[in-house]
Amino acid sequence: MPASSVSPNSLIRHTLAIRRTDLVLATVLYGLHQLGEALVPVIIGATIGAAISAADPGALALWIGILAADFLLLSFSYRLGARASMRAKQHGEHAVRMRLSARVLDPAGDIEEAPGDLLARADSDAGRIGAFAGMLATCIAAALVLIASTVMLLMASLPLGIVIMVGTVLLLIALGLASRPVQRRSRIEQDDRGRVIVLAEDLVRGLRVLRGLGASSAGARQYAEASGRALTTTLHATAGAATLTAVGAALTGTYLALITVLGGYLALTGSLTPGELVAALGLARFVIGPMDTLAFTGTAIARARASAERVAAILNTPTIRDHSGTGVAEAGAALELERVSPLPGRSAPLSLRLGPQELTGIVTEDPRTAHALGALLARETDPESGTIRLGGIAFPDLDARDLRRRVLVSPHDAALFAGSLRDALTEAVHPGDLAPGGAAGAQASATDGTTPGSAARDNLATRAAHAAHVDEVAEQSPEGWAGDIGERGGALSGGQRQRLSLARALAADPELLILHDPTTAVDAATEQLIAERVAALRTGRGTAVFTTSPAWLARCDRVIFLPAEAPPSEGTHDLLTTSDARYLGAVLR
Repeated sequence: MPASSVSPNSLIRHTLAIRRTDLVLATVLYGLHQLGEALVPVIIGATIGAAISAADPGALALWIGILAADFLLLSFSYRLGARASMRAKQHGEHAVRMRLSARVLDPAGDIEEAPGDLLARADSDAGRIGAFAGMLATCIAAALVLIASTVMLLMASLPLGIVIMVGTVLLLIALGLASRPVQRRSRIEQDDRGRVIVLAEDLVRGLRVLRGLGASSAGARQYAEASGRALTTTLHATAGAATLTAVGAALTGTYLALITVLGGYLALTGSLTPGELVAALGLARFVIGPMDTLAFTGTAIARARASAERVAAILNTPTIRDHSGTGVAEAGAALELERVSPLPGRSAPLSLRLGPQELTGIVTEDPRTAHALGALLARETDPESGTIRLGGIAFPDLDARDLRRRVLVSPHDAALFAGSLRDALTEAVHPGDLAPGGAAGAQASATDGTTPGSAARDNLATRAAHAAHVDEVAEQSPEGWAGDIGERGGALSGGQRQRLSLARALAADPELLILHDPTTAVDAATEQLIAERVAALRTGRGTAVFTTSPAWLARCDRVIFLPAEAPPSEGTHDLLTTSDARYLGAVLR
């Protein structure tokens, strides 16, 4: 089903409407500024005329005063107009970025573009759309002042005014035609830039693997080739934009030369006075600025539209799930799968029940089954056949936000964002400072229910950190909880990242928490301790763990074994170990 129907033009219009008040204000102020500049040669011409014809010092002083007031007006109007224009630019860019982010993060979506490509669209493309919103006021003001200047020239000399009007129309038509190749080149440029960012991200993530395989030089060559292609398309697009600007400059220069020749001829024939000639030539010279602005507008529109096409392509990506349900299950409801299929690694439909107040272990003979079930329970996908229910209500009929608040799936490779230990832990909740004193302080919170702020959420975050043994990570960091974990947790070891991801999931405190191999990178002794603490912390809440670790399975109230070609079996870990050879093999492998 379509996520939305957004055209590039409607996206640009929506962006412009975000700060329409600032755009109107900037247009008025920029218009006053450029009108003030247009009046400069008119006032100077009047001053010269007054000095030559009347020889009146008072009139001369009056016109000089008017000129000073005009400069004061254009100075302040530009300053205030620039502020309003910048607000429109920044807010427009932010709106595009937030709209794109909302679509990418939409749980109903099916966005397959690589993160680097999405980053390019959220950064460069959103920036170009916002930049057009910021300069639109300048373009409108330039057009209005160009009309006003033409009117003033028509009043001074009808032939000059006609030449300007005809020249302006022809110029705009020519620039509009010339801007089309620029738009195409800009789209190709942004696409190639996005591919380079994707490749760079992949290389950085896999740098250790490449070094281990001795393939660093091959990765470097691949990046150099992609970067070279991006450079070529960038130069091609820049050359097109420069050509468009050069064409505009050549046309405006030709236009100015024609005006100058015509004005000189009119002055020689007596059709214009010296003051009128100064005013006319000054206006003719002034209008080059607005015409240059209008000439660049074609390039800006072409780039903004090309970027809007790339952003709209993401916004219009069809969704694969329906999240329009409004149902809400009762508190403490069980989660049930009824004849769900197909599942990788299983030939028969699967039915099982996850209780609301028990710790359930799930052992799969085929790891693909665990990954597929995790995606289904997180509602990243919907089953082709069968039903998943919470409290008897099918997933599609439930309110999506309520479902995700109550059922949380923490994947094996959960992502961490750059920041401090404290920031990473409190992404799910917003507690205050964590308890000082490392494990001792956390243990005190777990036993007496107090924290420095005596806030329930602070207490939960502290207890979650203690259960996942993250307090030890903070103790080992010189900065404590303020220690930087690096991009995607790169400053931490694999086990530390897993423990931090587990603590974050525990701090969210959902009714049903589903964990997928939460401690595979942790040593055996620490894993035993974590499993014991998590079981204690989640007492009275539903928890399911996809794992083959005896440390976790021994503490589960119930274990569900999913063999590849046989019906599921249930029991305690000890019972299944003694009664099911396939289960024992899956756990000990």
